[in-house]
Amino acid sequence: MQETTKTNHYIEDEIYLKDIFNQLIASKKLIIIITLLSTILAFSYSNSKPPIFKSNALIEIGTYNFVNFDESGGQLNLKANKALIESAKSLLSEVNIAFVHKRQSEIDPDGFTASILEGRLIKIGITTPSIKMGQDFLNEITAYILKRHENIVTTNTQRNINVVNTRLDQINSEIEFNNERLKTENERLKTTLIEDIEANIVILNNEINNINAEIEFNNERLKTENKIKLSDTENRIKDINQLLPTIDKKINALKAVISEDTANLRLLETDPQLLKERAAIPPTLSEVIYLYKN
Repeated sequence: MQETTKTNHYIEDEIYLKDIFNQLIASKKLIIIITLLSTILAFSYSNSKPPIFKSNALIEIGTYNFVNFDESGGQLNLKANKALIESAKSLLSEVNIAFVHKRQSEIDPDGFTASILEGRLIKIGITTPSIKMGQDFLNEITAYILKRHENIVTTNTQRNINVVNTRLDQINSEIEFNNERLKTENERLKTTLIEDIEANIVILNNEINNINAEIEFNNERLKTENKIKLSDTENRIKDINQLLPTIDKKINALKAVISEDTANLRLLETDPQLLKERAAIPPTLSEVIYLYKN
């Protein structure tokens, strides 16, 4: 029973497909006409729509040198470093403001694209009805960026020059201040040194005067002492000269006494008994003669 049902369905499907195929063959003219009409309409539409051109530009942001002062180690060093003229994000923001938001009547915002590549590259694309319009627009953006970056570099360069000039003015002021301070200090030291030298000269002169006064005093004292000694010596010489005649008389008298006593001693020696008696009475005659001689 089931097999009979399946066979019937298959026969019905085959009949339906044959009917559809026969109908398509019968309607082939209508299909060809519809296809031709669709092709003609598509061709007409494509010809009636204005052409669209996509223009792209790849712009690299340049660098500039900026100046840093390094005062480490007690020395002033001038260092030049490189930096991007402008960040890609800031540049895209300015381009969008200048060429999209302010010129919406001239540019289709949907046809403008901008993206950042590798941090310092930006890619700008614009859709326009002609190649020339796209090139002119990209040239205008490029000129705008170049002018903007020239102004930034000029401003930064002038800022660097101002920084350098300001620092140089500060250094010159410091040098001038130090020179004035050194000059003042030298003058003060010179004045102090001169005053010290003059004071030392006065002290030395006073010491020299004191020494000279002491020398003069000693000379006068020595003169006085010499005069006194000379006077004493002269007086003693006078006294001695005055005593010499008396001394000569005494010497002569002693000589006479000695001579007499010597004669007496000789006489006594001739008589031993008298000599013994005389020798027993001090002083002996020999002692007296000896004393006279000395």
